[in-house]
Amino acid sequence: MPRYDNDPHDPAGRPLRESRPKEMAGQTAGAWVYKKRYLVNAVKQENTGLCRPGVFAVTLTRNDFIIFCTPSFEDKVAQTKSAVDAKDGAQKDDALDTYSATSLSRIMVHELAHWFGGDKSGGSENRNVPDQQAVGKEGALVYQKPDGKRTTDASIPGVKKYVTCTIDNFLWVSNLARSHEGPNAGNCGPSKATFTAESYALFALMSYMDDWDWANDGKAKAFVDEMIPYERLPNNKKVRLG
Repeated sequence: MPRYDNDPHDPAGRPLRESRPKEMAGQTAGAWVYKKRYLVNAVKQENTGLCRPGVFAVTLTRNDFIIFCTPSFEDKVAQTKSAVDAKDGAQKDDALDTYSATSLSRIMVHELAHWFGGDKSGGSENRNVPDQQAVGKEGALVYQKPDGKRTTDASIPGVKKYVTCTIDNFLWVSNLARSHEGPNAGNCGPSKATFTAESYALFALMSYMDDWDWANDGKAKAFVDEMIPYERLPNNKKVRLG
């Protein structure tokens, strides 16, 4: 709601700029208000919404929010086969990203990973599993330049972190899982790859579409002969997942 509108939770019915002067200081446009939760729009713009262009959903664990934005309900998402629909039709060399990048089910698992979060990650009010910063094949942190192109040069003016929940999801999560020595050692590895929301989303897809081996390059491959046949797996795995 705009700063000049009356605060619906203020007993005196004052405008938001008066009822919450600290949050509305300066030229703050307003706040997103829901059940006495106030999310201040710190950017000087008229739109006080939480969704932004190209963003499928927003999760704020401290406010107990999962908000699905307009892109989640556009044609390209509706036309993307989910793992349920595609399980029996996937072909050799199909890319996992074909079923993930604009899949609403993948988006939902991703956001639920944020929402459910992880133990010891900020307390009960901020237990968020984040979107880790993407890394290159050698483990260097990846940034996005103002023109949209990617770089590993953090000194370029205006660059921002490039995160794992973007185009080529599998590539970035796969890069994040690799360990490196030297100056890039702390940028990636198992501790990072198991603490980013997109890993859980992709793992869910691969677990369901388990007729194929998706490892290494994110493309469907036949399992090697040494793999345990379905009929020998415990708990009748094929029936349980199929």
